[in-house]
Amino acid sequence: MTTLLRAIACLLLVCSLQRFTTVRHFRVTVTVPPGTDFKQLIISYHNGTETVKVKPRPEDKVIMLEGSYNARYATINIFYEQPGLDTMPGGRFWVTEQPAAIHFDNGWQHPVLTNAKNIDNEGGNNYKKWMAPVIREKDAYWEAHSEAIMDINSPERKVFFEKKRAVEDKQLAFVKQYRSTYYALWLFREELMIMGSVVPYGYQGTTVPQLRAFLQANFPEKPEDAFERATILKWLAAREVRTGAMAKDFTTLDIYGNKVTLKDCRGKYVLLNFWASWCKPCVAELPAIKKIHSSYSADHLVVIGISEDKDSSAFLKAVDRYGISWTKIFNKPDISREYAIPGLPCLFLIDPDGKIIYDRDEETPAQTDSLILLQQTLQKLAADQWKQKSL
Repeated sequence: MTTLLRAIACLLLVCSLQRFTTVRHFRVTVTVPPGTDFKQLIISYHNGTETVKVKPRPEDKVIMLEGSYNARYATINIFYEQPGLDTMPGGRFWVTEQPAAIHFDNGWQHPVLTNAKNIDNEGGNNYKKWMAPVIREKDAYWEAHSEAIMDINSPERKVFFEKKRAVEDKQLAFVKQYRSTYYALWLFREELMIMGSVVPYGYQGTTVPQLRAFLQANFPEKPEDAFERATILKWLAAREVRTGAMAKDFTTLDIYGNKVTLKDCRGKYVLLNFWASWCKPCVAELPAIKKIHSSYSADHLVVIGISEDKDSSAFLKAVDRYGISWTKIFNKPDISREYAIPGLPCLFLIDPDGKIIYDRDEETPAQTDSLILLQQTLQKLAADQWKQKSL
């Protein structure tokens, strides 16, 4: 290849990459069946990085959705919550920059689409059929043996883990078989990249290195997939920010407008708490965190709570109700992504050098509310290095 041809090829590649990494905008018109209770209507879109919830107004006969996105498509989620139904009617759809329409005028089961793709038809239905047998078997075993499975030393728990691993293996096999489709890459981003991050205590599922190798083996680099691959790889890297790794630095504002920078806490221990007012396990362990906060001097231990609430009113009521007096940060999804927070609650203890020395996942199920391991860790540190305040 001549120098000129190589230059042209590089230019075309750069232009192609820019096309698929530039922020683009979508516009979707949505109509719902007559008589729809808008309080039960759940609408959101995923822009490739985060899910954005939308609150439709009952007075609007036509719902207009607009937003930006980075992925190949913006994903539109429209569901209608109805009592007594196991699954919610509605669906998930892909749209692009072309003005799109999703009309449910003839009922929830038969949307009429313009410049939109029904994700079920693009691969979702095949995935449901593929996964149904192993999911049904796992769920049935849980229903029959749930009490025994909760015993961390029981043989039933071991069998349940085997069935859970079979589900993961089946997911990986599906993605491998359909890797030539965009749906498979989208599914990897939606479900597989968090695989093994929310697990029962003691379960050894698919690891981050295995997922990274699987991605590289099945999805070679293509300009049109650049954003999705980068998102997945960044998330997998963030999942490795756990015990033994250096904590990710961040700078933000607390709810009073004060600047909070993690690196400024060097020389002290930091308890980083990801939580939300609607999360029952989060609320259940607040008394333990409150006790820890009051037991140690601020010269030695700093507690930072990062709420994933979207409703500021519910958040502030929880702050008041539970007496949360430590540093409070509200709704900062960028920080949650830096730590690959897959579910709540999530707790990290960071040492004075910035290294994570404790992860809530290390607590046994019986210890989670009281955070026994964390308290023991802090007590040992206090005995070895600094004094507790008198209770």
